[in-house]
Amino acid sequence: ILHRHFQPEFQTIAGNVFAESRSVSNESGLYLGVQCYFNRQWKASAYFDSWTHNWLKFNIEAPSSGTEYLVQLNYRPARYTEMYLRFRNETKERNATVNAPIDFLVPNERTQLRFHLSSRINNSLTIKSRIEISRFDNGIEEEEFGFLVYQDLAYNFGNFKFSTRLALFDTESFNARIFAYESDLLFNFSVPAYYYQGSRFYLNCRYRVSRAVMLEARFARTTFYNQETVGTGLEEIDGNKRSEIKIQARIRF
Repeated sequence: ILHRHFQPEFQTIAGNVFAESRSVSNESGLYLGVQCYFNRQWKASAYFDSWTHNWLKFNIEAPSSGTEYLVQLNYRPARYTEMYLRFRNETKERNATVNAPIDFLVPNERTQLRFHLSSRINNSLTIKSRIEISRFDNGIEEEEFGFLVYQDLAYNFGNFKFSTRLALFDTESFNARIFAYESDLLFNFSVPAYYYQGSRFYLNCRYRVSRAVMLEARFARTTFYNQETVGTGLEEIDGNKRSEIKIQARIRF
């Protein structure tokens, strides 16, 4: 059980707390969380969070409120195999997107259902699979839906390691986007949003030359099937593919 209360006028330079907002101000809320272990194979977890913002925020031109809850069931049939089913719902009040003489708030509801499977086949090979469905509804426009499915593969050859992912996604717009964690170079990670229609592939490679030297490289490409350009402004790409290459070397003295 966690309660927080930050007045709208409160200011801090380097605040870092548990809250819905990034800034440590203008929020009051109550969080409730629970975990239940039935046996070594089954575990259930859930939380509920409710908050209010007593003053204006970016794109929210009135005091607002929101709720979020999650329920997850984990099953471990074997020592190195685990799967879980997760349901998550979040509702936030934001400015309506329709043209009106006066801005007003509407509840933006996001619902997600996920099934995830992770299994270590042997000491070298690990696979991860996921299917996720999303839904967005603001009570004014039509509901929007999306899905994401991906397959991960990681292999360890001793001094050489690699991990790769192939993902397919289809959402009606950015509103129904789905986030997924991606492994990256050492000391880096990313949680990109998958939206529109397309596929994404990445490959991470790591080679330990010696105890003091390690080399890494990453290649990632996203292909949008229903877009002719990617990005906006100075980052706009003429085409439906966006690629990135990273190279990193670590030397320990």
